[in-house]
Amino acid sequence: MAKGKKRTKPTGLSAFLADNASQKKTKKKGNPELCFRQEADQVFHAKLALEEAKANFQTVERNLLELVSPEYEAHAERDEFSKTFEVAGQDTPGVQVSFKDAFHTVPLDKEQLLKKKLGEKYNYFFYQKRNICLADTSDATIRVLLAKLGEEDFKKFFKIEMCVATRQDMDRKQFELSAEVRLVVQQYKPSLKLRKK
Repeated sequence: MAKGKKRTKPTGLSAFLADNASQKKTKKKGNPELCFRQEADQVFHAKLALEEAKANFQTVERNLLELVSPEYEAHAERDEFSKTFEVAGQDTPGVQVSFKDAFHTVPLDKEQLLKKKLGEKYNYFFYQKRNICLADTSDATIRVLLAKLGEEDFKKFFKIEMCVATRQDMDRKQFELSAEVRLVVQQYKPSLKLRKK
């Protein structure tokens, strides 16, 4: 190109081809495609079967627990409390259903209702529990806490959550509560184990 001549921008078909060429260069490439077809198919079908099996298991587990839970309560009301029940299968050894002495905490705003309904028995069933979480977990915070923990620093670095928790052996004691109070208390889901022949 001679000195002093300006380079002109292509027009018409030249411009169109130049634009297309630059766009092709800048387009993002897709993910590389590998050729392991048989293995990919096996993983695909296994993953699909696993998802279907999980959904099926949740349904049949819920159905079984809906049958066993009233028995759990009925045994307790007859003074035949048991945490574990053997459920024999028709074609299999069946399963073992075990209820846990573990309950979800009750929000603190329900505490007055519980105290009103239970009176002096409140402390037999429940206690107030504090959950303290570090609001700032930086190294600087840890150094301050390690060096000195005064009231001002404590309030600055910690937030305190309060709730109501059940006392030990509540899995048995819950049957002494009124139906209204029992609605406030949620027991964790029982566990299932396969029975051996």
